[in-house]
Amino acid sequence: MSLVEYSSSFIASTVLSRRLAGARVEVPVVVEEHRESLEALSRKAGNKLEDLLSARLDIVAGVLGMLILLAGASWVLLLALEKVESSLGGFLNPYSFLSPMLLFMAGIQIVIFALLANLLLQVRWEVSRG
Repeated sequence: MSLVEYSSSFIASTVLSRRLAGARVEVPVVVEEHRESLEALSRKAGNKLEDLLSARLDIVAGVLGMLILLAGASWVLLLALEKVESSLGGFLNPYSFLSPMLLFMAGIQIVIFALLANLLLQVRWEVSRG
């Protein structure tokens, strides 16, 4: 930064003359925004929620939830068959039943999320139709 102060007309004329001469001119600029936002934060959050719902999360979550639920249920069924065939009094691994049950419950929760997302989409469409 130089110690000499230049007028804005001198700077503008210098930049223009250099530009007309074919030189590439780069002017560093600092921009500060001092005005208030045009939208409130709650409105921005609402718009982002609308965008997420428009992505059809209900279908994605429904399919994913059903897959996880079926994986957990089939794992529980496999453990139950293993238990029936085994002559032992309990499970071979006492904690082996925990993982499939957690998978099954997670699948149920994701399916419920999908149903709620579908309900929100229906409400949104009704409100937007007026």
